[in-house]
Amino acid sequence: MSTTTTKTLASAGAAVVLVAGVAGAAAAAQESPQPTAARATVSKKATAQSKSEARAAAVAAKKRSLKTLPGGEKKLPLNRYRIGAGWGHSSGPHAGRNHKGLDFAAPSGAPIYSVTAGKVVMARSYYGYGNLVVVKTPTGKRVLYAHQSKMMVKRGEQVRAGEQIGRVGSTGYSTGPHLHFETRTAKDRAYNPLKFLSASKSGLQQRSNQLARLR
Repeated sequence: MSTTTTKTLASAGAAVVLVAGVAGAAAAAQESPQPTAARATVSKKATAQSKSEARAAAVAAKKRSLKTLPGGEKKLPLNRYRIGAGWGHSSGPHAGRNHKGLDFAAPSGAPIYSVTAGKVVMARSYYGYGNLVVVKTPTGKRVLYAHQSKMMVKRGEQVRAGEQIGRVGSTGYSTGPHLHFETRTAKDRAYNPLKFLSASKSGLQQRSNQLARLR
């Protein structure tokens, strides 16, 4: 092999090595980790998102807890309300007569939820009660939801605790939008709804106030 040929081959080999080196450096640059500042930014965003999701989950869990009454089987009939006239109340619009339920003042159209599971045995306009939905519980007790602006269930339907059954209104004998909540025994005798709910008026109002702060 001549000296010229040897030099030519050597030059070609060097060129190949040079090209390979440049390509390898480029590939290594592409595969190299992100700069420290970029990694830190990504990490902060991920942490912030994780914290936000955790807060949202905590708020949702708190809301579920507040909407569930003592015992765990009954739900609030409304999520936004102000406790009004109670059992036996004899002043204001109920002066001179025995009030047989518990009033939840609320904005017209606010969703009304069934406190318990049961069967709808009435869903129609009924004298002073206005639009009235009556749910019969598995134990035979009856729960009345009166003065509704819109009833969203029909007689014969089965409902779950927490299921929407209507909207707040002021139909029948009513001085403003509210839910008249009434409970009756299997023998159709009205009794204090607070006993049925296992709650006090102040406790119910506190739940509404806490739910309002979580919005």
